[in-house]
Amino acid sequence: MRNPEKIGGILSSLLKKLGLWDDVRGEKIFIDWKEIVGEVVARYAMPVRFEDGELWLKVIDPNWRTEIFNIKQVLKEKINGRIGAGTVRRIRIL
Repeated sequence: MRNPEKIGGILSSLLKKLGLWDDVRGEKIFIDWKEIVGEVVARYAMPVRFEDGELWLKVIDPNWRTEIFNIKQVLKEKINGRIGAGTVRRIRIL
C-alpha cells in the first residue's frame, strides 16, 4: 500500500505546475496580515500591493511610517516565515 499524500502537498504541487503558486502566496499576505504582524501594526499599516517580491504598505500615520520603516526587516522575516522563504524580497512604504 502506498503512503497517502497530504492534500496540502498535492495542492501546492498542482499550483506550482500551473504557475499560480507565487500568486497564492502573495494573496496569503493580505489574508493573514493581522496574524502575521499583530493587531497594533495592522491598525496603522496595511498591504496594498504585492508584485515581483515587493510588498507595498500604506501607513496612515507619519509616526508609524517611521516605525514601520525601522522594522521593515523584522516584518519581512515574519512574513517570509509564515508564507514561505523568499516570498517578500523588499518592503516599500507609501
